[in-house]
Amino acid sequence: MTGMTNPLFLDFIRKQVAAGIPRPDIEKVLKTNGLSPEEIEEGFISADSSVSIRQTQTVPQADTKELANESARIEESIIDKDSSRVIRDEIWSKSIPSANQRSMITCLALFILLDTGILFTVNEALIEFHHGELFWLIMAGVMTAFVPFFYLENVYCAPRFSQTPSSKDSHILSLIRFRNLIFVLNMVPWIQLLGILALVVACIPWSITYISLMRKRFRVS
Repeated sequence: MTGMTNPLFLDFIRKQVAAGIPRPDIEKVLKTNGLSPEEIEEGFISADSSVSIRQTQTVPQADTKELANESARIEESIIDKDSSRVIRDEIWSKSIPSANQRSMITCLALFILLDTGILFTVNEALIEFHHGELFWLIMAGVMTAFVPFFYLENVYCAPRFSQTPSSKDSHILSLIRFRNLIFVLNMVPWIQLLGILALVVACIPWSITYISLMRKRFRVS
């Protein structure tokens, strides 16, 4: 075989075929990693031969369950054809940390330079509209709530999840961007009212979805 020197690549195809994963789904993962049609075809030929030999033998029930579990884990990961390492997940290595950093900088700038400044200015009309310290405290609360999310996702999860790609990552990224947008809205005078409304309405469904996806994501890693 040409280009099939990586035994992990062949083992990936063999296990997926043995577990009954549809060939188009397997090919999609392989093409994502840059494999050519010829390499993919050669891999399936080798895998089919291996599976045919194994099917002539009796497989214990325990081995069947173990194979199914292994296939589920493989389905959540993308195997690099050139090495035994798992490809870096761009969402957790770049997109999520970058989104959180930009949002944190924006929120801090608005909170320190704008919101706190307004609180101590003589612009009575603006302060009266914001009910003074009450709205400033809401801004401070939102800013405080952002900190544990930032630590969890950028400091703890990003290094751990960046080596184990998952189909759930794009959904988690969408939730994070939506949350960050609401946080930023809560830092802008007047627009803060819209941010508070979005926070109240979306808090429960967002939290349920976020916790569910993150729990599944930790199992993958």
